[in-house]
Amino acid sequence: MIPGYQIRNNKRNIFLLLVFSFLFMLILMSILQLLKHVIFPGMTIWDSHWITNIFSATLAVIFTWFVLKFQENLNSRLIEEIKSKEKLEKELGEAVSILDAALDSTVDGILVVDRAGKISKFNKQFIDIWEIPISIMETKDDSAVLKYVMDKLESPDIFIAKVQELYDNPLEESYDELYFKDGRKFERYSKPQTVNNDVIGRVWSFREVTEKRKAEEKVKLFEHMVASINESVNIADLDDNLVYVNKAFCNIYGYKENELIGKHSSIFWSDKNDEEVLKQIRPATLKSGWKGELYNKRKDGSVFPIHLSTSVIRDGNNNPVAMVGVARDITERKKEEVKNNVSYKISQAVQSTESLKELFTRIHSVVKDLMPLNNFYIALYDEQTGETTYPYFIDYVDNQTEPRKPAKGCTKYVMRKGKAEIITKMRFVELATDGEMDIRGIPAAVWLGIPLKVFNNTIGVMVVQDYIDEKAYGDTEKEILTIVSEQIASAIYKKRTEYQLMAFAVELQSINELLSESEKNLKEMNASKDKFFSIISHDLKAPYQGLLSMLDLLIREYDNLNDEEKKEIFLKIRNNSQRTYNLLDNLLQWSRMQTGKMRYEPARINLLNVLSGIIDLYCETASIKKINIKYTIDENIHLFADLNMVQLIMRNLLSNAIKFSNPDSEILVTAGENDGKIEISVRDNGIGISKLKAENLFKIDVQSSTMGTARETGTGLGLLLCKDMINLHKGNIRVESKEGVGSTFTFTIPSG
Repeated sequence: MIPGYQIRNNKRNIFLLLVFSFLFMLILMSILQLLKHVIFPGMTIWDSHWITNIFSATLAVIFTWFVLKFQENLNSRLIEEIKSKEKLEKELGEAVSILDAALDSTVDGILVVDRAGKISKFNKQFIDIWEIPISIMETKDDSAVLKYVMDKLESPDIFIAKVQELYDNPLEESYDELYFKDGRKFERYSKPQTVNNDVIGRVWSFREVTEKRKAEEKVKLFEHMVASINESVNIADLDDNLVYVNKAFCNIYGYKENELIGKHSSIFWSDKNDEEVLKQIRPATLKSGWKGELYNKRKDGSVFPIHLSTSVIRDGNNNPVAMVGVARDITERKKEEVKNNVSYKISQAVQSTESLKELFTRIHSVVKDLMPLNNFYIALYDEQTGETTYPYFIDYVDNQTEPRKPAKGCTKYVMRKGKAEIITKMRFVELATDGEMDIRGIPAAVWLGIPLKVFNNTIGVMVVQDYIDEKAYGDTEKEILTIVSEQIASAIYKKRTEYQLMAFAVELQSINELLSESEKNLKEMNASKDKFFSIISHDLKAPYQGLLSMLDLLIREYDNLNDEEKKEIFLKIRNNSQRTYNLLDNLLQWSRMQTGKMRYEPARINLLNVLSGIIDLYCETASIKKINIKYTIDENIHLFADLNMVQLIMRNLLSNAIKFSNPDSEILVTAGENDGKIEISVRDNGIGISKLKAENLFKIDVQSSTMGTARETGTGLGLLLCKDMINLHKGNIRVESKEGVGSTFTFTIPSG
């Protein structure tokens, strides 16, 4: 409610209340006087006054109470109205503050003019756009502002005419563009300012669109350029949904533009593409682009090859916003490539195959990639017998034909004419009518025969046929098969003349292989002999020299040595004797292997039982160097192997691990099943082996022995023996090593 109106209304209520009170009291007092004279006719004047006073006082109290209650309600309403007014003023202030902040934060220049031509509101952007001095804006005079900005416009007359037109028609809205002399462009939008449907002024909005228009012009040029090129171009959002396609794209794929926009690009994908390749395209595009060849699918379902190049469109913050794909139909190029590729593959097949049957199978496989070849055969004419043979015959209707005199049919027709021929059912009837061939059975829907010529002499015919699709073979297929036929005819001629040479070459090759095997065996025998003499002359002699030296020392200094020193010498003698014994044992077993006298008696054995005993045997030797031997082997693992050989293999591998391990280290023996075999590993943390030495460890003709960490010597014979025994079990042995870190020897034995 309006405050002034409320005050006037309160005064009127008070006045009416007073008038009503006067009339009410006048009537009541008159009625009281009448009742006193009627009820108490003999009442004195004094009594009458007392009654009147008491009655008046009572009424006054009652009236006063009602007046106070009325005033209390009135005051409450006034207080609520005051609070409401304060709240309204606060909200109005906040709204004005928000409006001012919004006006200053928007990129548009805003100007508000009332009906009297006075500026009621403007923001900072408006001043910046028009470069108006603040002194002019403070005048609040719209005409002064208009006069100032006229010199900045290319068409000031049109500008002022539009302003006047809108002021004359206050209910109209307007949009147009302004062109500044400095090259800037602005959108101008105007609409009436209304309050309770009454027009109280006009709001003007100005937005600079200079860069936007330049960008739009570039986009138009881009669209015109893209629309005019022959390559198909599409733009997709980051979800791979199409947002733009050019005319060439629609022509190539057979769609209309409205059928593509918004569709996912997968509608073009062909099942011939590799799924992994398709998955790589999007991430590669978002990173730096992708290029490659794919198969796409047209609206009619036909598949064709394309070369695709993709790139990503980024915004001003370098964030990807869309992806561009440029595709080129490479069908014709592919055809040429296919022709060249087929020629090359057939040429390779001619060089690499040994028989005509194998050659024809390879040719069938090569050509099948180019066209349907469910029915394919080669017919050759034998001049000596006068028969037609069919060295290669694949047909889902006819059975392979035995050699016979050529019948009067399509094959004989092409063989006689010496030129390629496509024969449909209609063409077949024409030739039969002309007497060129006999009607036998049901002809194919299309039959294609290519003569095989050598020195311009037809030696046979290559045939493909389809019993259903008359369009299965056409001129393109005839051209491809003609190229193929030249290779095939040359191959047949070459193979026929080379059969005897091939037989001789096979025999010669067999002899050479025997000689090579003999030479290899001779080299191995010489290497074994050299190894044997080397061990006998040096490796077997050296331990005894050391043993004799220690015995001489013991005899000579026996009385001067204490018990601890004697024990140390005895331990060295024992260890030296043990190594010599192991060497002799290895030498004996190796000689048996070389002469074929080693007995191989495989049986089912428990690996844990075998290894635990061997490990216990070597624990004392390992303890001298403070080496801890651990093993993790399942008790249920069984081998099918020769027990003695497995023990010898493990003794050699453990002995080597101790020999090359550093003091205070650990040796770990593990085993597990892998693909039907048991894989056993011995790992040490020793000095390791260089890559070059690791490659030569199992070669008899290369010296690969190395001194141990306690200067222990060796021959390398143990590993050679291990390899031979593992090979006898049809297993293998390998080593993984790194110098300064350690080595792991792993071998496989059949599972039991």
